Amino acid sequence: MTSMEGAVDANGGFITRGQALDCGMTDRDLARAVRERQLVRIRHGLFVPADIHEGLDDLGRHALLARAVVAIQRGQVAVCGPSAAASYGVELLRSDLDVVHLLRLDSVSVRTLAGVKHHVMAIDRELDLVHRDGLLITSLARTAWDVARTSSLEGGVITMDSALRIEPGVLARLQELSAESAHLPRVRAARTALSLADGRAANGGESYARVQFYRHHIPMPELQVSILNESGYEVGIVDFAWDEDRHVAEYDGRSKYQRFLRPGESPADAVFREKRREDDIRRTGRGMSRFVWSDLMRARVHHTMAKLREDLRQSRRLYVRSPLAS
Repeated sequence: MTSMEGAVDANGGFITRGQALDCGMTDRDLARAVRERQLVRIRHGLFVPADIHEGLDDLGRHALLARAVVAIQRGQVAVCGPSAAASYGVELLRSDLDVVHLLRLDSVSVRTLAGVKHHVMAIDRELDLVHRDGLLITSLARTAWDVARTSSLEGGVITMDSALRIEPGVLARLQELSAESAHLPRVRAARTALSLADGRAANGGESYARVQFYRHHIPMPELQVSILNESGYEVGIVDFAWDEDRHVAEYDGRSKYQRFLRPGESPADAVFREKRREDDIRRTGRGMSRFVWSDLMRARVHHTMAKLREDLRQSRRLYVRSPLAS
């Protein structure tokens, strides 16, 4: 008799009802394990040990769900779209994680059933299908392209930026897919996302912000720019820089200060250090803007972008030397 732990390990983190019964459990045992939070039911007949489930972020949970769903499919399928993106660890907008996406490689019709969306589409099996951790899955480039073609512009840029961070070389295949896809729906949105994509973006928040710059006709900044003082010492690396305007901007994500805590530091220490860093950057003759996720949402984004536009004008007035003055 196979042990529960062995079955979970062999599957990559989950167990099916049938496997649990083969291990000697009953349906009553499974129900009790779910009630007592020893197991998490992720789909009908699919379970994950609670400690594994709790140790995963949203992407990890979706990737595990996709793996489990594939295990109970009949016929040949490949993980695709947002589900493939989650399997690569590529960033997605949260709304893209509701349904498992599978590419049918057989004659089964397209349908959505029990949280699983089946797709039928033309695909180059040599270029765009790969085996990854025991799963047949669309390539990183094809995955990013498919997400961009089926999601919002924000979602497409977030995913393409993340894919380029993971593997900059996918840009060439993305460009090929753009050229090959003229007949497909929503190609314009995907091509716009590709034109904006930049693997230097550090996170999805920065990617989302750049889409708002695009939508509000703010010039595209350089990303991850090193700022030097007059002695040539680096005082900081900024998320966004408009060098011609002598202005920089920072996207302050919720986890930013936690992520950059030094050993023994409290969050308050990190905030104080960040304030000193901002002062050092301003002393180089630059203005600075800051925004957080909520500033980019629909209720506030117009105000945020208007303020950024005014900040750029002010920095240009204050710090850009007129040719007549030189």
